[in-house]
Amino acid sequence: MSEPLVFEPRAGDLSGVAADLGIVPRLKGESALAGPVGAPLEKRLLEVAREDRFHGRSGRILLWHAPEGAFPCRRYLLLGLGAREDLSLERYRRDLGDAFVEADRLGAASVALPLLASDKLPFDAREAARALAEAALMGTYRFDRYRSEPRPGRRHLKTVRVAGGAAAEKTVASGLAWGDKVAAAVNLARDLVNEPPGILTPPRLAEIAEEQARARGLEVEVSPRRRCARWGWGASSASRRDRTRSPASCASTTARRASRIARWRSSARDSPSIRAACRSRPARAWRR
Repeated sequence: MSEPLVFEPRAGDLSGVAADLGIVPRLKGESALAGPVGAPLEKRLLEVAREDRFHGRSGRILLWHAPEGAFPCRRYLLLGLGAREDLSLERYRRDLGDAFVEADRLGAASVALPLLASDKLPFDAREAARALAEAALMGTYRFDRYRSEPRPGRRHLKTVRVAGGAAAEKTVASGLAWGDKVAAAVNLARDLVNEPPGILTPPRLAEIAEEQARARGLEVEVSPRRRCARWGWGASSASRRDRTRSPASCASTTARRASRIARWRSSARDSPSIRAACRSRPARAWRR
């Protein structure tokens, strides 16, 4: 759907990282900003927050335009994360995802932000980096392939630079790569769910499974109609409505380890549970 997002771990604090927009998190009730920000930048942002009565409530944002040449980023977005004791990776991912959507709406092609990692937080540097990557990719996901006007999502954002502070750059890069892979898999599943059934037919689903498996060194087996019927998957009777589309079921195994086999149903239209649900409701109810 969108172009790949590039993550760049950087050593040091946020005051040494240049980008179109800087995202700076703040915890509610804290006298300092969260993460390695840098003393001069942190002092100025705290003054801005105090002037605008920005206390750091979860999900709140505040945009500040920095004087030209004063700091590496021309604009900084203060992001509220709520109280420290209530902070979790899920809430951090959710609030940060909204901030990335706002950054893209503002037309920022590059974003810089500090890594949220501290001994006083319930997660380490690698987990924080993973949540950051997932927030950027999953938070800005939009399925607008068939829309004439795309919804707000990721159209401009291309680079995310992470100031790791005292965290090892290798640890930060590992967490970012981990989150990138998880988010890519989740977004692929979202694409498959959002595709119309007339586009994502069983043969097309088998092709996608083959493509994904081949790119990761896996072997794929596409089962014909007779085998699906013998296994009792219901694909054979479902395909009678459209003889031009042969049902397909995929089983993938690693090239080295053939012990694990995953199989997906190609069609659920003849599922006994669905037929029972249709019989339990009168036709008049369905016509509403």
